[in-house]
Amino acid sequence: EGEDWTSGCGGWLYAPISGVVTYNGLDGYVGPHARSGEQNTMLTIRDARSGESVTLFHGVYSVRVGTRVEAGVTRIGFEDKVGNATGCHSHIVRKRHGAVIPLR
Repeated sequence: EGEDWTSGCGGWLYAPISGVVTYNGLDGYVGPHARSGEQNTMLTIRDARSGESVTLFHGVYSVRVGTRVEAGVTRIGFEDKVGNATGCHSHIVRKRHGAVIPLR
């Protein structure tokens, strides 16, 4: 589930939605494309009012849990290929009330 997007290795990533960072860490998955047993990095942002959340994978994230972010304004890190990734990209899963919805 989710979609892959790319802006290029090292490109800044901005918050895709406004909300609060609820997770910044590893996801526990080591897949066939992982380097040396490297787990995916994972960042989740939730908007309690709308019930929406976005989870991003494979980047290097610089925001702490509890940080309030604004869509399109707050830098959250940069694009990379951490974990089970064949190249630099962001794998993004958007949900509303627990159901996966398209990014657009």
